Amino acid sequence: MSTTTSSPGPTAAPVRFVGRIGHLYLLAALVLVPWVGYLAVVLPERQVAANYDLAWVGFDLGLVAALLVTGVLIVRRSPWVVLTAASTAALLTTDAWFDVVTSPHGSARLTALVLAVAVELPLAALSLVIAVRVLRRIVAASG
Repeated sequence: MSTTTSSPGPTAAPVRFVGRIGHLYLLAALVLVPWVGYLAVVLPERQVAANYDLAWVGFDLGLVAALLVTGVLIVRRSPWVVLTAASTAALLTTDAWFDVVTSPHGSARLTALVLAVAVELPLAALSLVIAVRVLRRIVAASG
């Protein structure tokens, strides 16, 4: 009867590394929870922000780039669309959130809500559907 010892193969180090990175993300999420609570207590309701216009224009240009690249990758039927579609969904959701919560009450808030519900969030959902469908096809093909 022979006994074999299981020695770590060439994938042992990367698996350990991936596990550590995963634990780092979990720790970051755990640390962020009390930080969010702290911010909820100490941040002022109103704040004048320097470069507010530049921040929004820069964010929206990033959103334009994400939409553009996602559209090109969809047309080319590229599997890389998984990454850009997921990123686009995150950017659209973030844009909707900040548009709604930073808009003043009245018609500006209503406009932000309508755009969020009618445009940004449905397009974010479509982007996620695209990412998931393409990812499923990639996984099935590698199978």
